[in-house]
Amino acid sequence: MDSAKEANKQEKILLLPHNKVEFALKRMAHQIIERHIKDSVLTLIGIEPRGVLVARRLSQLITAFSDLSVEVLKINVDKQTGQVISTLPEEKVKGKTPIVVDDVLFTGKTLFSATCFVNTLSPEGIETAVLISRNMHKFPISGDYVGFDLSTTFHDYVEVVPEAGGFQVYILKAG
Repeated sequence: MDSAKEANKQEKILLLPHNKVEFALKRMAHQIIERHIKDSVLTLIGIEPRGVLVARRLSQLITAFSDLSVEVLKINVDKQTGQVISTLPEEKVKGKTPIVVDDVLFTGKTLFSATCFVNTLSPEGIETAVLISRNMHKFPISGDYVGFDLSTTFHDYVEVVPEAGGFQVYILKAG
């Protein structure tokens, strides 16, 4: 086998099966409910693509466990540049405390960019929720609601994969 191909090989390891991820999502949903128990409507803003899926699942859990009404909005952020390439209706955010949701918080660039954009819409406050925090933040942001804290190397890649029965989390290690 070619040595260049061997160097580019990655080992994909199941880190968290769907039952553990679901348990964490339920815990996050309960934490959100506790903090927003006096609200009647909650706004979750999912970062495309997988943050939206996590936000939708959190929405399902929150409405199953409480009387809160949950609205899920989408925001698209270029992962390379951090530029927000979508818009949100100001009236859905103004005077509220939306929760910006993503699947993995790595350097923080995407989540930071999204929260900065949401801040231009005059919210009362902004909270964040991430399924996985990798503890390698380069930007001044963290998750208010975190499913798992993972210590990984900078070269590892953590992937949240939606599958039948829920999400699974894999780590891809450079070979």
